Amino acid sequence: MNFSIEKLKYFLELAIEEAQQAMKNDNYPIGSIIVNDIGDVLVSGQNENTTLNDITAHAEIQCMRKLGLKKLSKNLGQNNYLITSMEPCLGCGFFIARTNIKQVIWAADDSYKPGLRIGHDLPLISPSFEKLEFISELFEELKIKSKHLMYKYLMKKGRVELAKYYS
Repeated sequence: MNFSIEKLKYFLELAIEEAQQAMKNDNYPIGSIIVNDIGDVLVSGQNENTTLNDITAHAEIQCMRKLGLKKLSKNLGQNNYLITSMEPCLGCGFFIARTNIKQVIWAADDSYKPGLRIGHDLPLISPSFEKLEFISELFEELKIKSKHLMYKYLMKKGRVELAKYYS
């Protein structure tokens, strides 16, 4: 990856803007974008579990659907990068690993349900994650912003016991 630190911050800010929109729509505040090797934003998405009444409508999955990524796609050698506001869950990670997404970058680790970080350590599924790289929590202020969105959302929903993981 040849993106400058400023460009990475910009991408993460875009993902957080998607998360903010998701929360306005009464969905979990998680947003994602996919960019290509040269830094073009190819697609953006947000969690739409509530809006679509679809448990699979995670921000990362929505991006992959919009982009039309196929299983084990070679895509003529082009690598894509998924940037997201919160660490992808294990399920999303499994599907991400089966595409041509080379790297996942997220603003905040998920303190309640770590996903990609544990996928590398689970013997039965870790081979699926071998080619997938990830970078987490590059910017303290964006980490705090992303976790605060989740905290606010969970408090609004009365899920105080879960909100503590994001405070």
